[in-house]
Amino acid sequence: MALHASWLLPGLLLMAHMGLAMLLGWIVGYERFFSGRAAGSQVYCLVSATSAAVTLLAGHPGLWHGGGSMEAGGDPTRVIGAILTGIGFLGAGLIVQTGLNVRGLTTAASIWGVAALGTLVGVGLYLPAFGLAL
Repeated sequence: MALHASWLLPGLLLMAHMGLAMLLGWIVGYERFFSGRAAGSQVYCLVSATSAAVTLLAGHPGLWHGGGSMEAGGDPTRVIGAILTGIGFLGAGLIVQTGLNVRGLTTAASIWGVAALGTLVGVGLYLPAFGLAL
């Protein structure tokens, strides 16, 4: 079975989106790692790239099943809401209260922000994604 340019080019473009999301997640993660925080740059890369991937998946149903999908696909805004809700639950597990001290709040918030960063890249809003990363 030969690879067709009509199938290969969109796949490469989607991989470029995920790569950009991973790079921006790494930038945020490196700053957090350099500050000695709990989550390292791998976590930020993974959250950002995966958020972009799921957003891209929801936004391109015509590419499903090798480009032969006839289904209309889901509502991408619902997928974005589900990503941010799921990451919110993940972040809540990072927050620990010991006596009067609360730890992990900034890490939880930054992971939630990186998920938003990945969705911005996934929908093609690059400039706001760069701004959020900075």
